[in-house]
Amino acid sequence: MTETVEERLARALRVVWQRLPASTQALLDGWGYRLEPTLPPLVEGRVTWAKCRGSEGTLLFSRDQISAIPDWALQTLAAHELAHLALLRQGRDGWRDEDRTDALTASWGFEMGRLRDIVEGRES
Repeated sequence: MTETVEERLARALRVVWQRLPASTQALLDGWGYRLEPTLPPLVEGRVTWAKCRGSEGTLLFSRDQISAIPDWALQTLAAHELAHLALLRQGRDGWRDEDRTDALTASWGFEMGRLRDIVEGRES
């Protein structure tokens, strides 16, 4: 039986959660996520795959964008959004600092370069 997008996302988030340090898991206590049909662009002319709503502690994912990406890319995307939330909860500017967010994501063992290739259409 084929997994639904909802099941794939839930599984990806479980995999990511298991790879996070205990201190990060404690910091992220109480977070949640939602799957939306699509997300409005954060930057004009660019598709939004996911976003972090730090004030709510909620991650939003675009069903349209994540439905066809490989599992490793979905896990990396989920880790990246959790990194935004972790930085915000540490009092850092997790909204705008993509380099710091990418570095934190990479420190958890997720490869941001390959995900960027998919997001920017250089790899499928």
